[in-house]
Amino acid sequence: MKRNKLIFLIIAFIIFVFFAYDFLKGRHISEQYLYEGKSENWKVSSTFTSKGHVNYQSKIIIEYIGKDNSIIEVNSWSLEGTGYGVGGGEQTLKDNKIIKTSDYEDFQFKQSDQQSFSIEWLDEDEEFKLYQKVNNN
Repeated sequence: MKRNKLIFLIIAFIIFVFFAYDFLKGRHISEQYLYEGKSENWKVSSTFTSKGHVNYQSKIIIEYIGKDNSIIEVNSWSLEGTGYGVGGGEQTLKDNKIIKTSDYEDFQFKQSDQQSFSIEWLDEDEEFKLYQKVNNN
């Protein structure tokens, strides 16, 4: 009986060491992809964070940086990357911003160097690229 306990403890210790090594090497930390871009009137950042192999969270911040302080509503906007797209219509700005957070399950994010953004407000529209920022952690 003591021999079985000893074998069990050795196996448990090996498993513990494996998980401790995995944790210390940073494999528990999610990968994050950040894209940024701006035009004359808008500044946009888009962040994709992995929450597992095929689960991601996106956070998009759209900020009005133009000179017309009366802008309070956006007609529509869209962000497109490799294999995905997200957007919205008729949204009200809060503190000159729109913030959209989404969770994606069973989604295979395809990393690229850029994303395309378009926005319409009042009688105007703009399109521009967001470029991936390199994480120097």
